[in-house]
Amino acid sequence: FLRVGNLDHDSISLDLSEIQRVQPPHGVEGLRTRVIAGDILISITADVGMVGIIPDNFEEAYINQHISLARPTHFLNNKYLAWFLACKNGQNQFKELQRGATKAGLGLDDIRAVNVPLPPFKEQQKIVQEIESRLSVAEEIEETIDINLKRAERLRQAILNRAFTGSFIQ
Repeated sequence: FLRVGNLDHDSISLDLSEIQRVQPPHGVEGLRTRVIAGDILISITADVGMVGIIPDNFEEAYINQHISLARPTHFLNNKYLAWFLACKNGQNQFKELQRGATKAGLGLDDIRAVNVPLPPFKEQQKIVQEIESRLSVAEEIEETIDINLKRAERLRQAILNRAFTGSFIQ
C-alpha cells in the first residue's frame, strides 16, 4: 500500500523503508488504485507535490486517497514527466494550483492542468539521461563526503582519547 510517506521531494524514487501490507480492494476501486511499472505518483494532500515513479518489476501495490496516479501516454517519457513534476517549475505549478488554507490539497483536475513542456521523445530521453548522470555523480560525491566525515569523527575521538589519557605528554 503506497502512501505519502513513500514519496519524497527532490527525488522520483520511492522510499520503501516503511511499507504497509493490505488486502487489495475489490472491484473497480482495486483496478483504479493498482499501480504498474512507469506509473507516476503525486501527493495531493498534506505535503503536496511529492513525486515518485513505479520501477520495473514492482510487486503488486495500490495507492491510497492521498496520492494521484498519472499514467502517461506513449509520446511522453515517464521519467521525463516525473522529473519535470519534481523540479522547481512543476513544484511551483502545484503550489499555485493548491486549494484550501488549513488543509492544502490538489484535485485530479489540478494535476491535469499542469503545463509540461513537450520536446520530441528523443530529446526527453536525453534530458532524463543527463539528469540521471549528474545525480549519479552527486550521489558519489555524497558518499565520499560521508566516508570522510566518519573518518574525521574517528580521528577527533582518537585525538580526544589521547589527550585525556596523557598520550600526548612525553
